[in-house]
Amino acid sequence: MNAEPKLPSRNRRVVPRGRSLDEPGRKVIEQLVNVLRRFGYASAAIVEAVQSASQAALAGTPQASPPDVPEFREAPHVMAVWHTDPAYTDARGRPLALKLRGPAPSFESLVHRVNRTRRSIEMLRYLLRAGAVEKSGRRYLARTRWVSLRGMPQATSARSLRTLRGMLSNCEQNSLPREQAESWFEYAAENDHFPRSRMRELAEFYQRDCMASLRRVDAFMLRCEHEREPGEPTMHVGFGMYRFHEADADRDARNAGSLSVRRRRRGWRGMRVTKGGSRDRHG
Repeated sequence: MNAEPKLPSRNRRVVPRGRSLDEPGRKVIEQLVNVLRRFGYASAAIVEAVQSASQAALAGTPQASPPDVPEFREAPHVMAVWHTDPAYTDARGRPLALKLRGPAPSFESLVHRVNRTRRSIEMLRYLLRAGAVEKSGRRYLARTRWVSLRGMPQATSARSLRTLRGMLSNCEQNSLPREQAESWFEYAAENDHFPRSRMRELAEFYQRDCMASLRRVDAFMLRCEHEREPGEPTMHVGFGMYRFHEADADRDARNAGSLSVRRRRRGWRGMRVTKGGSRDRHG
């Protein structure tokens, strides 16, 4: 008797074929393992944890595999030059409306000012999708100085990997003994008793004050770029700030007491600032 053909089950989980782990992804894993080993964790325990996490991920909800897309790492630099370079700003320092092609000021010349190998039309499409640029007639306007990748999952994937690698490289550097390596900048302000009702106000504070600080850092790096000697070797550097919080309401009860008293004596109620490069992260 012939067996009946198997019908697809509605409950059967179809696992999409994801892309293979590329070099940036492998580097993240290598850096994370290095950091954990320097903190004293046994290699066998790290391997077991990675295997356990991988098995849990396979058993969870499958994720669609994003297609490979080029990362426009220099896109924020393009917008920064557009907002600061006299060739691309008016008498009041505002970014000019740019034609697409031709000599400066044009969008093509702007892109080639930052990266001579990047096709300007590809950069334009990227910035239009990100909402940093908009078209007005036959010219293009700079809407924002910053490039937000929200709503662009493929680009966000590449950007997030670079952000994670940057954080891990900082952890790698600052986990070395003081006599072996200098400390890299790594500070954090933390508060164990922040009222939930003021989270939106805190987010607005981040947007206002932290972005102003990043503009000053960006302006300093641009000035150093302009002042470098002809033929001087260059390297990619970056500086970032990031928000984090723990969704644990019981922390208030566990951490109340002497910690708050000590902070009041310092004059900064509930504020803790930590510096990287030390084993005692809160020392």
